[in-house]
Amino acid sequence: MVALRFFKAPMGNLHQNPSRYSQVVTTINCNYPVKLLKEIDQEGKEKLIFGDGDWSLVKVGPYEAYVMTEYLQEKKAKCFDEEYSKFYDSLKLTVSDSYYWARLYDHYIFGKSKVMP
Repeated sequence: MVALRFFKAPMGNLHQNPSRYSQVVTTINCNYPVKLLKEIDQEGKEKLIFGDGDWSLVKVGPYEAYVMTEYLQEKKAKCFDEEYSKFYDSLKLTVSDSYYWARLYDHYIFGKSKVMP
Protein backbone atom coordinates (compact mmCIF):
# COMPACT_ATOMS: atom_id res chain seq x y z
CA MET A 1 0.00 0.00 0.00
CA VAL A 2 1.32 3.42 -0.99
CA ALA A 3 -1.22 5.51 0.96
CA LEU A 4 -4.76 5.74 2.29
CA ARG A 5 -7.09 8.06 0.36
CA PHE A 6 -10.77 8.98 0.50
CA PHE A 7 -13.22 8.95 -2.39
CA LYS A 8 -14.57 12.50 -2.87
CA ALA A 9 -17.29 12.15 -5.52
CA PRO A 10 -20.88 11.48 -4.40
CA MET A 11 -20.81 8.02 -6.00
CA GLY A 12 -18.34 6.20 -8.18
CA ASN A 13 -17.26 2.91 -9.63
CA LEU A 14 -14.15 0.84 -9.32
CA HIS A 15 -13.18 -0.46 -12.75
CA GLN A 16 -11.50 -3.67 -13.82
CA ASN A 17 -9.17 -1.72 -16.15
CA PRO A 18 -8.02 1.93 -16.24
CA SER A 19 -10.89 3.06 -18.50
CA ARG A 20 -14.29 4.69 -17.93
CA TYR A 21 -15.78 2.04 -20.19
CA SER A 22 -14.33 -1.06 -18.54
CA GLN A 23 -16.33 -3.48 -16.44
CA VAL A 24 -17.38 -2.18 -13.02
CA VAL A 25 -16.12 -4.23 -10.08
CA THR A 26 -18.04 -2.42 -7.33
CA THR A 27 -19.60 0.94 -6.46
CA ILE A 28 -18.45 3.22 -3.64
CA ASN A 29 -19.75 6.42 -2.04
CA CYS A 30 -18.22 9.66 -0.86
CA ASN A 31 -15.57 9.39 1.89
CA TYR A 32 -15.11 5.67 1.38
CA PRO A 33 -11.51 4.86 2.35
CA VAL A 34 -9.38 3.23 -0.36
CA LYS A 35 -5.86 1.88 -0.18
CA LEU A 36 -3.82 3.44 -2.97
CA LEU A 37 -1.54 0.83 -4.55
CA LYS A 38 -0.20 2.70 -7.62
CA GLU A 39 -1.12 5.23 -10.27
CA ILE A 40 -1.16 4.94 -14.05
CA ASP A 41 -0.40 7.92 -16.31
CA GLN A 42 -1.78 8.64 -19.79
CA GLU A 43 0.90 6.54 -21.46
CA GLY A 44 0.12 3.55 -19.25
CA LYS A 45 3.29 3.93 -17.14
CA GLU A 46 3.19 3.44 -13.39
CA LYS A 47 3.49 6.43 -11.09
CA LEU A 48 3.75 6.31 -7.33
CA ILE A 49 3.31 10.01 -6.58
CA PHE A 50 -0.25 10.99 -5.66
CA GLY A 51 -1.99 13.29 -8.15
CA ASP A 52 0.09 12.69 -11.29
CA GLY A 53 -1.79 9.78 -12.82
CA ASP A 54 -5.17 9.60 -14.50
CA TRP A 55 -6.02 6.27 -12.85
CA SER A 56 -5.08 4.76 -9.52
CA LEU A 57 -4.93 1.09 -8.66
CA VAL A 58 -6.66 0.76 -5.30
CA LYS A 59 -7.75 -1.93 -2.90
CA VAL A 60 -11.27 -1.74 -1.50
CA GLY A 61 -12.30 -4.68 0.63
CA PRO A 62 -11.43 -7.82 -1.36
CA TYR A 63 -11.19 -5.93 -4.67
CA GLU A 64 -8.14 -4.54 -6.44
CA ALA A 65 -9.44 -2.21 -9.14
CA TYR A 66 -8.93 1.16 -10.82
CA VAL A 67 -10.49 4.50 -9.96
CA MET A 68 -9.96 7.92 -11.53
CA THR A 69 -7.27 9.71 -9.51
CA GLU A 70 -9.17 13.02 -9.57
CA TYR A 71 -11.81 11.41 -7.31
CA LEU A 72 -9.31 10.71 -4.51
CA GLN A 73 -8.03 13.01 -1.80
CA GLU A 74 -5.97 12.79 1.36
CA LYS A 75 -8.63 14.03 3.81
CA LYS A 76 -12.33 13.33 4.17
CA ALA A 77 -14.61 15.52 2.07
CA LYS A 78 -17.87 17.26 2.93
CA CYS A 79 -20.34 14.81 1.45
CA PHE A 80 -23.92 15.53 0.49
CA ASP A 81 -25.19 12.27 2.02
CA GLU A 82 -23.60 13.14 5.37
CA GLU A 83 -24.58 16.83 5.46
CA TYR A 84 -28.17 16.16 4.40
CA SER A 85 -28.61 12.66 5.75
CA LYS A 86 -32.39 12.90 6.35
CA PHE A 87 -33.03 13.98 2.77
CA TYR A 88 -30.54 11.46 1.36
CA ASP A 89 -32.05 8.60 3.39
CA SER A 90 -35.54 9.56 2.18
CA LEU A 91 -34.41 8.86 -1.40
CA LYS A 92 -34.10 5.15 -0.47
CA LEU A 93 -31.53 4.45 -3.16
CA THR A 94 -31.02 0.78 -3.96
CA VAL A 95 -27.72 -0.80 -4.94
CA SER A 96 -28.86 -0.66 -8.57
CA ASP A 97 -29.66 3.04 -8.26
CA SER A 98 -26.19 3.71 -6.84
CA TYR A 99 -24.60 1.77 -9.69
CA TYR A 100 -26.45 3.71 -12.40
CA TRP A 101 -25.84 7.12 -10.79
CA ALA A 102 -22.16 6.22 -10.45
CA ARG A 103 -22.01 5.18 -14.12
CA LEU A 104 -23.50 8.55 -15.07
CA TYR A 105 -20.93 10.28 -12.87
CA ASP A 106 -18.15 8.28 -14.63
CA HIS A 107 -19.14 9.84 -17.95
CA TYR A 108 -19.80 13.36 -16.73
CA ILE A 109 -17.13 15.74 -17.98
CA PHE A 110 -16.20 18.50 -15.55
CA GLY A 111 -14.86 21.87 -16.57
CA LYS A 112 -15.86 24.99 -18.40
CA SER A 113 -17.63 24.87 -21.74
CA LYS A 114 -15.59 26.13 -24.68
CA VAL A 115 -18.70 26.71 -26.78
CA MET A 116 -19.50 30.15 -25.39
CA PRO A 117 -17.10 32.67 -23.83
